Amino acid sequence: SFDVSGIYAGRYLVRVRAINAAEISSGWGYSEEKTLTGKVGNPPKPVGFATTPINWGIRLNWGFPANTGDTLKTEVQYTANSDFSNPLLLSDVPYPSAEYTQLGLKAGQEFWYRAQLVDRTGNESGWTDWVRGVSNANADDYLGDIADDFLTSADGDRLTGDI
Repeated sequence: SFDVSGIYAGRYLVRVRAINAAEISSGWGYSEEKTLTGKVGNPPKPVGFATTPINWGIRLNWGFPANTGDTLKTEVQYTANSDFSNPLLLSDVPYPSAEYTQLGLKAGQEFWYRAQLVDRTGNESGWTDWVRGVSNANADDYLGDIADDFLTSADGDRLTGDI
């Protein structure tokens, strides 16, 4: 006997064979068809879907509810439209990763995001609610980074070398 976790309710037929140490295999053996109870319906939605502003980007984080070990990926969509029109696929994030960072944005750039889980058989959870994300708009954070980068470069060394 054996256990198979994460199966969906349905009818199953098992085919098995043995292979010995000399790699000689037996003929196939077949089980009778069995109706098994298992998961029913679609996977649950991601939990705690949230955004965090960072310099030049937006970080997305989420969690996985119980019984989602058969998740294949998290699909993330985004749109620049506050009416949520024309969403685009941002990324397919492989399970178990629960974070994505969108980089290369201008300061204060705003997008709207949503996510859904997809399991290994292609079942989709349905989308989370839309979540607003804005890249960091604090000029002091950017100026500090720019100044540090410049002062540690060869040009910065030449500028401060005679001081």
